[in-house]
Amino acid sequence: MIKHIVLFKFKPNISDQDIAVLAEKFSLLQKKIPGIVDYTWSENISPEHLGRGYTHGFMMTFKNSAYRDAYIDYPEHKAVVSYYLNPILEEGLVFDLQSGKS
Repeated sequence: MIKHIVLFKFKPNISDQDIAVLAEKFSLLQKKIPGIVDYTWSENISPEHLGRGYTHGFMMTFKNSAYRDAYIDYPEHKAVVSYYLNPILEEGLVFDLQSGKS
């Protein structure tokens, strides 16, 4: 299994509605792209205050690295990034972890 973790810093004055729409668009990818086992979206709720301005993030779990790799180039994923993420994103961070065998 591959855990695909993505963190977001949004541009100043981005509305909660814009962020909610983005979260919904990412959640719909699980139904459209094969190999996504789980999807979780949240604001940063850490009490440690070490988020460095990253306020939101998601984690997708993929069956294996091949499904994760295919997801990156999937047209639906690229559309969400182009139309919903890029216009509101200041900075992003992607970090993938492997659990078990892929």
